[in-house]
Amino acid sequence: MDYKKILAATAAVIGTVAMADGIVSSSVVGYMTVQRPAGYQNSFGGSFFMNCGSDSYTLADIQISGPASKANGRNNYIAFMSSSGMKLDKVRSYWWDPVGLKWRVRSGTNFNNDPDVEDATQVKIGAGEGFMCSFAQATTTITMPTSL
Repeated sequence: MDYKKILAATAAVIGTVAMADGIVSSSVVGYMTVQRPAGYQNSFGGSFFMNCGSDSYTLADIQISGPASKANGRNNYIAFMSSSGMKLDKVRSYWWDPVGLKWRVRSGTNFNNDPDVEDATQVKIGAGEGFMCSFAQATTTITMPTSL
């Protein structure tokens, strides 16, 4: 048994259930929008689903909204778990740049030093793979696939 996959799937279920109370909207076309839970900067996201004909969905399928400046955008990010252990993967930490309208890797020391994600459709997120959402602003929302 691959316990890491089971643990990731369990985290995605728990995160989805925990965030269900904060769902702002959901559509029949397969997306749900979740606002940061009141009083909590960190929560979990993820999906059990994938793009048709694929084994994953991509970073391009996710949208973060709310922040209006780059500085605020960088303080609202998602981070994936490391495959080598139960810690956050610093290489797979991303934020949406609301000014440049693109995903950026949260790897520099501030928003001016973070590199762009070259092609968000190439950043794969496997079905059941969860991620941490760290949203500094209470009005931040994340829209993610529930089925595609």
